[in-house]
Amino acid sequence: MNKKGFTLVELMVMTVAAVMLTVYTIPKVLDVLDTSKDELYKTQVSILEKSAKDYYLKHTEELPEDEKDARFLTIDDLAKENMIESSEMIDPRNDEIMNGCIVTKPKGKDYSYTYTEESCSIVNQEYAPKITFKGKVKKKIEVGSDYEFVEAGAKDILGEKLSVSGPYLEGKLLTELDTDKVGKKYDLEYRVLDKKRNIKTTKKLPIQIVDTEPPVIRVNGKTKSFTYIQPLSLDALEPFDVQVTDNSGEEVDLEVTSTVSHIEGKGTITYLAKDQYGNITALVVTVQVKETNDPVILKVEGNPTKVQNKGTKLTVSKTKYLGNNVEYSFDGGQTWQKENTKEILENGVVSIQIRDMFGNTSEIWKENITTIDLEKPEVPEVQLLLSGWRGKKYDGNWTNQDVYVLLNSKDQDSSIDYYEYSKDQVHFKKIDRRMYFEEYQNQMYYFRSVDMAGNRSDSTSGYWIRIDQSTLQAPTFVLSSSALTDQSLVAGEKKWTSGDLSITQIETKKTGGSPISHYEISSDGGSSWEQADPSYYFNKNMKQVYYFRSVDQAGNKSEKSKAAYIYIDRGKPSTPQVTLKQNNKKGRTYVSGTTVQNPIYMEVLSVDSGSGVDYYQYSFDGVTWEELKKENMTFKGPIQTQLYVRAIDKVGNVSLPYQAELKIIQ
Repeated sequence: MNKKGFTLVELMVMTVAAVMLTVYTIPKVLDVLDTSKDELYKTQVSILEKSAKDYYLKHTEELPEDEKDARFLTIDDLAKENMIESSEMIDPRNDEIMNGCIVTKPKGKDYSYTYTEESCSIVNQEYAPKITFKGKVKKKIEVGSDYEFVEAGAKDILGEKLSVSGPYLEGKLLTELDTDKVGKKYDLEYRVLDKKRNIKTTKKLPIQIVDTEPPVIRVNGKTKSFTYIQPLSLDALEPFDVQVTDNSGEEVDLEVTSTVSHIEGKGTITYLAKDQYGNITALVVTVQVKETNDPVILKVEGNPTKVQNKGTKLTVSKTKYLGNNVEYSFDGGQTWQKENTKEILENGVVSIQIRDMFGNTSEIWKENITTIDLEKPEVPEVQLLLSGWRGKKYDGNWTNQDVYVLLNSKDQDSSIDYYEYSKDQVHFKKIDRRMYFEEYQNQMYYFRSVDMAGNRSDSTSGYWIRIDQSTLQAPTFVLSSSALTDQSLVAGEKKWTSGDLSITQIETKKTGGSPISHYEISSDGGSSWEQADPSYYFNKNMKQVYYFRSVDQAGNKSEKSKAAYIYIDRGKPSTPQVTLKQNNKKGRTYVSGTTVQNPIYMEVLSVDSGSGVDYYQYSFDGVTWEELKKENMTFKGPIQTQLYVRAIDKVGNVSLPYQAELKIIQ
């Protein structure tokens, strides 16, 4: 068999066809693949949005309620709650990890759940809380000064206040700021966390340390220009004590120029200081060369006009131009000091004198000090009274009257100014010599006296003030009977019984104030009262009404209670009086045992001194009884029988029977 291959032309045709098929097919396949990836991505987005909805079904309390509000969930948040299997979800379109955010917003009565490819930290900035600084914000701080941190506040998207923390510097919470170095800069950071929306916001406050204050020049302790008298007798100018300081703590250049001569006249010494930041200070001392006289005290200040509980500082003003080496004495020249001020701690006459650098002394100035009082006053005497300044003494027990407090104390140096009271021996309030309490009290009080100098005595011991003027409720009680089925009666109910009666459980409910002390009982409607027992027991015939009232420890008395009616009837009614008549009511009296032809009419009457007759019964054999429907009855013949009649009172007591014999023939 012959084997024949493809020719070159055939091969070329086949090759061209294959290339054309490839060119046509590959784009179609790529389009299909891209479409599949987009659909897969949309599916993943749907899963995330469905998972967010499931998350909020579990955490409904986190859902926003306002249409302006929103909540934000990361893929990691859903993974932590096991709403999805993993936090590393791959975007099928680019094979990268998805880092988007699911935004939840109110939508009518429902909510929308939308996935966005931007991270939550970017998306939620529209809803981020705003931090604002309170008051005037200083961004430039003077070197060496104390810096008070700026207070900051924040509100969320709905205007609710949030707590701001900070400031922080390089991640650490600051408690103080170093201001000792000029030129130093700080970026203070304040932070707020919106927990509902899990949004963090920061705000920075730039601070720079500057030096804008000029240096300070002190010449002989003075910081302002002054005039100095140079005695003509001195050969050289007396040296000055010159000090220059700057708040930066750095060295300051000082330039000094002088026009002073040693002949009588005036000249100046100029001190010019300039710090490294261009701040300049100048101080000029005018020097006058002249003859000097003995020093003179112009005035002495500091002697108080009112009593005080501290020493007094006396300050001496002298004649000008005495030089720098003036000395002062506050004991008539026995001792001398450089300062022109001295604190005096005792009353008495203070002899003051000055001398200049040449030894010349002034005349003695006398100050009489009479207003120093450093001693405590006496602890006040306390007197407690009831109902007025002249009432009887109050002993601290419960009362329903006003309580008056009288205080009295002494002070050896000044006099008592006022008094103070306290409930805790710590916080005291001012009172006059008298005070009173008229409202509810259950408190211990302490007192102390204050003199004219402000010295306070020690506190007194505690005094109880217990006032209770409350209105008490009328007491309740239990009224029980041994003859009644339910064993109890209602208070205020008039009801007879043949059994024993007891009154128990007398009580009044009271919350706060003085407790109930006892109860009182009255048997005359409330005109007179006596202390009641806890319970009362009655087992004799009686008809009595009792009332009770409660009394607390403060003496308050309640209104009277409902009546307790003690109606006990153990006596039998009287044997009925039975009237027998013939021919109805107009007939003659029937004699027992007499034979008659007419009907016999019977009338019955009985008396009971207690509960009263309730009804009657009759019997023909003395054993079987029937109720007499009316208090009269007619018997017709023929009949021959015994008749018995008895009375029953309202508590069931039965009288002795009436007995008669009836004989009626036709």
